[in-house]
Amino acid sequence: MKKKTILNSLMILIVILIAVSGWMAVNALKGPAVSADPEKSDLQLSIIEKSGINTVERSGIAYEVEKGAAVRSGDIFRSKKAAQLTLSGSDGKFILGANSELTVDSGEFTLESGELFADQRDVDQTILLSTEQSVIRSEKAVSLLLLVYL
Repeated sequence: MKKKTILNSLMILIVILIAVSGWMAVNALKGPAVSADPEKSDLQLSIIEKSGINTVERSGIAYEVEKGAAVRSGDIFRSKKAAQLTLSGSDGKFILGANSELTVDSGEFTLESGELFADQRDVDQTILLSTEQSVIRSEKAVSLLLLVYL
């Protein structure tokens, strides 16, 4: 009888250990939520608004985007039908339209498909947009509102 109780207790402890390990692995992959201090975020960008179904692929695993989540280098954002996602930070404001895919890598944004609205009016840095046929360069003194469809 005593042996059964010890084995049952050990089994419960192992199940709890597995559950806690899984929770820690998921949180390590997703990353922390953005704090009030924007300098703690990898790219100083965060998700400020979302509507519809939007996913982020991080380290090969996709999950639904949460409002307030930090943006990391290497993230791939996908918006589904009738969805919209807004990223904001020191680099300006970016709105990803429906049925779109956006890759964020070390501060560079690559629109794979769909539409992207970039609001760079309050950003004091050079902005470079390149497409297959042309290059658009905006210097610090120029405000830029940009809508790109692919």
